[in-house]
Amino acid sequence: MGKKSFRSKLAKAFSPPQHASSPPAPAETADGDDLADLLFAQLDGRDVDGVPVQQGDLKGGDSAAKAPPAPAAPSPTGTGSAEASDAGGAANGEKKKSRRDRREEKKASALAALKAEATAELSLPENERLALEAKQEESHVNAICARLERTMHEIAPDGHCLYAAIADQANVLGLEGPGWGARQATYTHTRHLAASYLRAHPDDFLPFLSSASLAPADGANGDGVEAEGDAMTPAQFEDYCARIEQTGEWGGHIEILALSKALRTPIHVVQRHAPSVLLVGADGADEGKDPERVPGLWISYHTRMYELGEHYNSLRPKLKKEGTGLPEAGSFPL
Repeated sequence: MGKKSFRSKLAKAFSPPQHASSPPAPAETADGDDLADLLFAQLDGRDVDGVPVQQGDLKGGDSAAKAPPAPAAPSPTGTGSAEASDAGGAANGEKKKSRRDRREEKKASALAALKAEATAELSLPENERLALEAKQEESHVNAICARLERTMHEIAPDGHCLYAAIADQANVLGLEGPGWGARQATYTHTRHLAASYLRAHPDDFLPFLSSASLAPADGANGDGVEAEGDAMTPAQFEDYCARIEQTGEWGGHIEILALSKALRTPIHVVQRHAPSVLLVGADGADEGKDPERVPGLWISYHTRMYELGEHYNSLRPKLKKEGTGLPEAGSFPL
């Protein structure tokens, strides 16, 4: 029997039965031809497409005449990329990870690292933990100052820090107020200004004040969260305003808002907690804008850097070196 006729019989034997009305299926016939080639190759002791035929090759379909895949080249770094690892996993029958899955894994890994760091901090003795938090706070504020080309001008931690910081900012901008001219403001002036504005607008502030606000230094924790109390009466409100004006009582958000309204200038508060830049006293036109792009006064709020607790500093703009446009070290001259 000739090779051609035997090949035809083999092709017919390995092809599915054809109906009279159906056209022949070339794909199936082609598979029969490949199998016939393999049979004759083994009988004749020759290679098919340059690959020696083995007994086991007769079990395959299209893969029977293919060479085994070459091993993947090693990664130049020796560790292999995430894509190569995923491809290897897919070759071993594992499901290839999507880009979203890899992102979620990275996010979960970062969160776990943050939790581990927080747990380690909590396990420190209190004095070490507070020292670490103070260092982190200083680094955070300094990083924002560097981005904004500002420098921290430290204010004495004597109870007048908020009013002194805002007076320093008013002098930087050359603002004038009742009782002071350009670059002449002191904490005494800003205390008087805050108390006067509060007295003139009691309905704007009384709903947000309580009896606990009469002693903010004792009624607030290290994060500036005040204790709850009863609604403040008008008589207590007047006492509150007198303390602002005449004593070294600490100031907070209420006083910052009153001063921003009195000076008609927004006040930016840079802090360790979110939001990193809090904009106080912005008008309707500035609402929704990036706080860093709104002109105004700049102060920083600290809860860990100073032993007395809450503290405010003034964030002065850095000078520009003449002819370069680059910031110059040093504070803004008063």
